[in-house]
Amino acid sequence: MDFEFSARTSDYLQRLGAFMDEHIYPNEERFYAQLGEGNRWEEPALLEELQHKARAARLWNLFLPDSPHGAGLSRSTAIRSVGSNWTNTRSGTAARRKRPLTAPP
Repeated sequence: MDFEFSARTSDYLQRLGAFMDEHIYPNEERFYAQLGEGNRWEEPALLEELQHKARAARLWNLFLPDSPHGAGLSRSTAIRSVGSNWTNTRSGTAARRKRPLTAPP
């Protein structure tokens, strides 16, 4: 069985990793600061800002069908690349949270 990502999926994962490095990881402190100072039932303003950037880069709703609204990647690929980072920030050890997760080669 071939478990390699397609060229298209590999491109999305590379672009997503670059987006995370450029926009997400550098804004983690800002996110938590906004989260702590605002209404606990409202999302921090930073999330909307980052959502617009992700949409502009065509990195939003990666699991939706291939269309102007999604990339058509499988849920497992999208979750593997994004969801594992989300899980790590909530349940990873302190040492593990200091380094981002990457998709396997």
